[in-house]
Amino acid sequence: MSAERPDILIIMSDQHTARIMRCAGDEVVDTPNMDALAAAGTRFSAAQTVCPLCVPSRCAFMTGRLPSATGVFSNNAIMPSELATLAHSAGAAGYDTVLCGRMHFSGQDQRHGFARRIMGDFTPCIQGRSGTLRDDLGPYVCTPAGDWDKHIGGGDSPVLAYDRAVVEAACAELERDHDRPLLLVVGTYGPHHTFVAPEALYQKYKQRVGMPCPSDQCDMIPYDRGHVDGRPLDADKVRDIRAAYYGMVEQMDNHLGTLRTAWDAATARRQRPAVLAYTSDHGEQAGERGLWGKVTFFAESLGVPLLIAGTDIVAGAVCDRPVSLLDLAATICDWAGFAAGRWPQLGAGLARRGLTSADGDRRAVARGTIRPRHHHRTLGLLVCRGPRGGDADRSAQ
Repeated sequence: MSAERPDILIIMSDQHTARIMRCAGDEVVDTPNMDALAAAGTRFSAAQTVCPLCVPSRCAFMTGRLPSATGVFSNNAIMPSELATLAHSAGAAGYDTVLCGRMHFSGQDQRHGFARRIMGDFTPCIQGRSGTLRDDLGPYVCTPAGDWDKHIGGGDSPVLAYDRAVVEAACAELERDHDRPLLLVVGTYGPHHTFVAPEALYQKYKQRVGMPCPSDQCDMIPYDRGHVDGRPLDADKVRDIRAAYYGMVEQMDNHLGTLRTAWDAATARRQRPAVLAYTSDHGEQAGERGLWGKVTFFAESLGVPLLIAGTDIVAGAVCDRPVSLLDLAATICDWAGFAAGRWPQLGAGLARRGLTSADGDRRAVARGTIRPRHHHRTLGLLVCRGPRGGDADRSAQ
């Protein structure tokens, strides 16, 4: 990396599975901006979430610690304010640290080290204001959560409106002058359900999408198989949900293009080195194996896109070694000039050459616990990277 510390833009969507990008091999979806970013930089084809659930994943990304260290395993957990975050570290290194949009912080602390937060979150920051109490969502109440199949199709939704507002606020921030290096983290709620895409995109993908792989043709553990028939959906509804999800992915791609245009203009004006990364907190099953949402350790839920381009980043490269959001956290510290070695659990910096860790290194990429209903045993799953060429280990206890 250049001796001058770069401006850094991190764009984190919610629930975007890594496989649904044209540059990742999906021939149905149109993602020209993600493809262009991948061509301009490096795509990490085996990037993984730290935990396939929003709050634990984001807490791990922000702190550089596994859920087993933060104690944050559910979306009802509150990230302790005493935990240092990458925003604290970048701020200590002299950066102007700005959060715009979603990071799913719960509790009173809504910044966790960011000097400024210019756009709040989509979900409530205090317990007791979710579910049916979200009267601000109108007919879409509960559709971002348990009633995700209540409204499906084309049109507008609170999710789409929120993301437009986030992107508008981020672009306005990039028009401002900054007298210090900038770390701007932009979080969208899409393509997380509500499964409503802009009408034109929904109609487009309704003609394109195919059916997912059914559960009876897949290897599955009993916990996952027990959830397949919990909400039976006919073939037409499955196709409609997938069409909406694909449309939301393309909408996210449009947002990425808007943000990148604003970012390029800002960095050209500032004449500074700059790095942009796009990723997501976890994936989406999208009906594969008969499952929807996340909280599985299948590739659709565990895999996330990770595209990085900018100053001194290798262009047109694909790294197929497993990496995680911990590695991205370490890399942000490297870019900011803050010694990541002070964070013993951090992954290795992704580095300019597209590699992640020393040969033979073996550390956790993702970790989580699932407590099946009506059972007293906890199923623990661990995915590791190591000298066996990136093979995924699944262990149960």
